Amino acid sequence: PPSSRDFAAVQWFAMQGGFHELASADQPKPKSLGGQYRLAHPGHEAKPDSQLDNELRSRWQKLTPVVGQDAPKTRIEWIRKAYLNHKR
Repeated sequence: PPSSRDFAAVQWFAMQGGFHELASADQPKPKSLGGQYRLAHPGHEAKPDSQLDNELRSRWQKLTPVVGQDAPKTRIEWIRKAYLNHKR
């Protein structure tokens, strides 16, 4: 939600394509929130506490590289680090 401290980082990451291809393309259209706004496709949800598997880590590393000794273990850890790197 917009009140989350991670809202800007998640929105930026989504604009980079970070949530593309996480689920099949033949999903039903998400519920409208009014006007041009809709809920996220189920496969495009941030799922911040989900663990990163090697496949997703590899994909995200190509998209928004994260370097350092503390390898992110969850999606939100990756998104936060990538966003902070972007802002530098």
